Amino acid sequence: MLPSVNSEYEYLRKLIEKGESQHLDFKFAITDSRKIARSLVAFANTDGGTLLIGVKDNGKIAGIRSDEEVYMADAAASMYCKPEMKLKLRLWEPESNKQVLEVVVKPDGSKMWKALSEDGQWKAWIRYQDQNIVAGNVWELVWKKKHSSHSRSILFEKREQLVFSHLNIGKIYSIEDIVLLTGIHTNEVEALVSDFIVLGLMEMHVSESGIYCSVKKKLNL
Repeated sequence: MLPSVNSEYEYLRKLIEKGESQHLDFKFAITDSRKIARSLVAFANTDGGTLLIGVKDNGKIAGIRSDEEVYMADAAASMYCKPEMKLKLRLWEPESNKQVLEVVVKPDGSKMWKALSEDGQWKAWIRYQDQNIVAGNVWELVWKKKHSSHSRSILFEKREQLVFSHLNIGKIYSIEDIVLLTGIHTNEVEALVSDFIVLGLMEMHVSESGIYCSVKKKLNL
């Protein structure tokens, strides 16, 4: 059992007043440790953040139901996060008989954090505004290539030239857009785009609907 903290709760009040954001998530309760794991890895893969359990989406304090939610948060970090995550937990009691569990996650770009989904797959998640979204293949490829000990270079052959000949500066494209424009297979497009992003030729954009990219500069091919 975590010790409760008795104070004026100015910190907690101000935190709740900020509302949900890229760095703050409210959960009314923990009903599924796997869903909590998504928030944990999304924070760790992005800029870090705080999860307040026992707070409704509108900021109203509901309180956690029992100490079981503390153990479920620990279970999310130990059983449904890969690698296992160490959490900073703190219990607040801002109202009589109503406790709020604060879970603080620090950003850690040295690891790719994944959560176990309902279908048994380990998936990387990232935080965008107040949403957790699946990172996807391009994000994972970029992460792996940036953390590789091997230097990267690329030969601008037929496929590479085909991609750049169809893309315009200032326009944002999905992987599906590029597949349709070039006729290149999805897996190949993802590999090419991730190379271009790592080399600084393209930029990656995150939105609530997924990962997009844009050309940073045109090349004379």
